[in-house]
Amino acid sequence: LSEAKKALVTVPIGVLKTKAITFDRDLQRQLDEPLDGVEMGAFYKAALRVDDGYFAEAGIAVDTPVWSIDKDSLKFVHAHTAGKSIVTVFTGGAQARIMERWDRERVKEFALKAITQTPFFPGIERHIMGGPITTSWCSNVFTRGAYSLKKPDCRKSDPVRSGNVVVAGEAWLKCAKDSPGQMAGAWKSAQKAVALMLA
Repeated sequence: LSEAKKALVTVPIGVLKTKAITFDRDLQRQLDEPLDGVEMGAFYKAALRVDDGYFAEAGIAVDTPVWSIDKDSLKFVHAHTAGKSIVTVFTGGAQARIMERWDRERVKEFALKAITQTPFFPGIERHIMGGPITTSWCSNVFTRGAYSLKKPDCRKSDPVRSGNVVVAGEAWLKCAKDSPGQMAGAWKSAQKAVALMLA
């Protein structure tokens, strides 16, 4: 980078909010307001491998979604994803952050309970193979979370430029109609950032 005239670096909101990367005072001042208006969301996935014949035997279609709700938490179960022999349990918020600290056996126990408390997976516990495949975004120092979300009524900003540095991403797209989803928001914002750099 020492010889580059311009560079585009993408950094998650969670990293910026924890100030793991620091900027000069003027740029940091410009970032403080948009950063205050967004949060890095918590999201956790625990996938359990199932033997190949189970889904056909149980008549479970590819990409079967199931909500699982109890007094303690809301969970989303996705089975036979893209035809693969897995069932994935998703949690968010405080539950996701807690699960990142659990050992694999406890995660497996939680995931199995979420799956078997629904009527959609008869006898699946006899078909589980090995431990869970997990993700831990919140504790990852390179992300500090899984996705960004806007606080109510926050005023989002367009990409911020200070000298040769341009900060952009899904949290920097002022026009909501251009951002139907996170990836679309990041893409549109990056287009604006590149236009600023090339100007």
